[in-house]
Amino acid sequence: MNKILSYLSRYINLLKISKSFKKSSVIVFMLFIIFWSKPFEMFLSQKNIKRKIATIYDGHHSFYKNYHFDETEISLSSIRVLNGNYDPNYYNYPHGSIYLLSFFIKIFKVDGIVSNSKFFKDSINDHYNWLHYRLDISKDSPTLKNVASNIPFSRILSLILCSLIATFIYQICVKNFGVTYAILGVFITLLCNSLSTFSKYYIVDIPLATISTLFFASLSKTQNFNSKTIFTLLVLSAIATAIKYTAILLLFIPILLSFNYSKKNNIFFSKSVFTKSITLLSVFLLIGTTFLMVKQKYVFSYLLQFTSDNFIEPAYFSYFNTFINIFFGFSIILITTISIFRDKFFITFKNIFNPYTIKLLILFILIIVIISPYTFINWQKGLKYFLYEIRHMNFGYAAQMKYNSVEYHDYLNKLNIFDPIIFYLNQIKLNFGLSGSFFL
Repeated sequence: MNKILSYLSRYINLLKISKSFKKSSVIVFMLFIIFWSKPFEMFLSQKNIKRKIATIYDGHHSFYKNYHFDETEISLSSIRVLNGNYDPNYYNYPHGSIYLLSFFIKIFKVDGIVSNSKFFKDSINDHYNWLHYRLDISKDSPTLKNVASNIPFSRILSLILCSLIATFIYQICVKNFGVTYAILGVFITLLCNSLSTFSKYYIVDIPLATISTLFFASLSKTQNFNSKTIFTLLVLSAIATAIKYTAILLLFIPILLSFNYSKKNNIFFSKSVFTKSITLLSVFLLIGTTFLMVKQKYVFSYLLQFTSDNFIEPAYFSYFNTFINIFFGFSIILITTISIFRDKFFITFKNIFNPYTIKLLILFILIIVIISPYTFINWQKGLKYFLYEIRHMNFGYAAQMKYNSVEYHDYLNKLNIFDPIIFYLNQIKLNFGLSGSFFL
C-alpha cells in the first residue's frame, strides 16, 4: 500500500499537477459521468474490461438490475406534479425528491427535442414490459407511456447526482488527506458497486445521499464555525430531511454548533424570560401527555381511520406509551428542577435554550414545509409511513410482513444484535472485495 502511495506521489510531483488536481472537481465529475454512463457500461461489459479490473481487488460486479420498485412510484408522482397537481399523493417519504425530478424533467423535456432522439426512443421502449408488469395496466395506457418517457430523464438525473456524490467524496479526501489519497479514492469510488448500480435508477436515496455528502464536504472545508457556516449546514440538513426523514440526524451537528456559537457571542435569554419560557413549555408538556394518557383509546380510534386495514399493530402502542412516559417524566423533572435550582439551571442551560438555536429550529421546519408542504397538509397519510420507517429500523423486514404470521415470528426469532454489523461488512466486501477492510 505504501509503495503504491509513494509511486502516485512521485508521479504527481513529476508532472507538476498537484495544484491542478486540487481544482479538478469538474474533471472528476465528468470522469464519473462517462464511466458510469449506460453506453460506456455496455462497452466495458462487451469487452469484459470492468470485471478484469475488479479482480485486482476481489470486487464482485454482478449484472446491474434494470429497475427499482420505488423508481416507478416516484415517476408516477412526478407525472401528477407536471400535470399541475402539486400533491404527489405518495407519502412513503417527504416530497423533495419528487419535486426535484419534476423540475429536472420540466427543464430538459422541451418541445420533444431531447425526448425524440433515437437514444430516448430506444430507452423508452425498453421499459414497457417492466411497467406493464409493475403497474398491471395495458401497454397502450397513456399512464404507462408517460412513466416510460420519464424514466430516461430520471436516470440521467440519477447519474448526475451520483457523480456529484463521487465528486464531493473526492473534495473531502483532498481537504483531509491530500491529493495522493484523493486520486486513490477516485479509483476506488469508480469501481464502487453500490454507487455504480444506483446511478442507473432514480430513487429517494440518491438525492438524499447527494445532499448528505455535500453536507459533510462543506463541514470538512470549514475552519471557522461562524453564523454563515452554521446557517449553510442547517439549510442542507433541512433539504435532506425534506427528501427522507432519516436525514434529520444531520440536524444535530448545526444545533450543537449553535450552542457553542451562542456561548461565544453571549446570545441568551434574560433569566426572567428563560424561566418563564421553560416553565410554560413544561406545563404544556405535562398537560398534553396527561391528556394523551387519559384519552388513549380515543386517540387510537381516531388514528384507525387512516390505516389501510383498520388495524394498528401492538408495536405502535409500545411506541405511543414510551413517547408519553418520556415526555411526562421530562416535564415533571423540568418543573421540579427549575423551581428548586432556578439560578443553577439558568447558568447551566442558558446557552442550550437560546434565541439563536430556536431561530435555527424554526428555519429548519420552515424549509421542510416549503419544500414538502403536502407532508404537513396531509399529515395523516404521512404518519402511517413515518411510523413504518421507525418499525423498519427496529425490526427490519418484519415491518413488511403480516403481524403475528408464521414468517413474521420466524424472521424476528432469527434476528440478532450482530445483524447490522454483518450487513455492513457484507456491503464492504460486495463493493471493495476482501481488500475493502484494508482501505478502511
